[in-house]
Amino acid sequence: MESEHLALVGTDAGAENSFDVEKYVRRSRKVDISDLDLSRTADYPLTADEIRCLTYMMDIEGHTIVYLKSILNTCAIRDPQTTAFLSCWAYEEFFHSYTLRQFLEASGVAVSANRVVEVQEQASWRVWMEQMVASLICQMSKQILRRLAKDERRHFSFYYNKARTELQSRNAQRLTKFILQRFWMPVGEGVKPDSEVEWIGHYVLGDAPGGEVAERIDQTIARLPGMTWFRGLSETREASLKRRRQTTPAMIAQVAAIESKGA
Repeated sequence: MESEHLALVGTDAGAENSFDVEKYVRRSRKVDISDLDLSRTADYPLTADEIRCLTYMMDIEGHTIVYLKSILNTCAIRDPQTTAFLSCWAYEEFFHSYTLRQFLEASGVAVSANRVVEVQEQASWRVWMEQMVASLICQMSKQILRRLAKDERRHFSFYYNKARTELQSRNAQRLTKFILQRFWMPVGEGVKPDSEVEWIGHYVLGDAPGGEVAERIDQTIARLPGMTWFRGLSETREASLKRRRQTTPAMIAQVAAIESKGA
């Protein structure tokens, strides 16, 4: 189970080495789960945490169209490879959200018909600072999430190889470092409430294997030109764990005080 978890959350071996845009465009299609019988989901009830995690993922994938709008307002629109990739990316990400919605509804979870609009209305101004998104995949509902993860690995491969090309310039490296050190945020921040971002980070990366995953992702990013300093995911995880260690005793004391008054 642990090794399977690591394989899903990390990056695909060798994905950073090459990316064929033409091949990707030819093969791009919506994720297909037509062979799965969703009527049987009731036989495998979800826990409250699994529902919360899947809903988070559904919301972020569904928010992709807003990220796309932001990216296309930049000079990225001038690069034909980037625009070709982004067109397929947005299509695939929409169906990731749609598929998760289907699964949740089949599991008896009510999802508002206006869910995408509601999430957009809740998003803060910081969402406009986000550029590229890589979904964190947790271990559950294996057949569906493996198919989504396969798409996400291709998306990562494009971003990584494009970044490696664009970061050859020292000026690009300096600008990237400036932006990331001041504005980098974990996926979902600015779109979801801070409490939800904190929760999903702890749920996916809070244990020891999660720490290894965060470190491996950071090391992959650090292999890019001028990025040896990067430890964004690990530092965010460590800060979150520190906050939890500080708040938990205070919460216990508060509960104890309330109970003592009622005794």
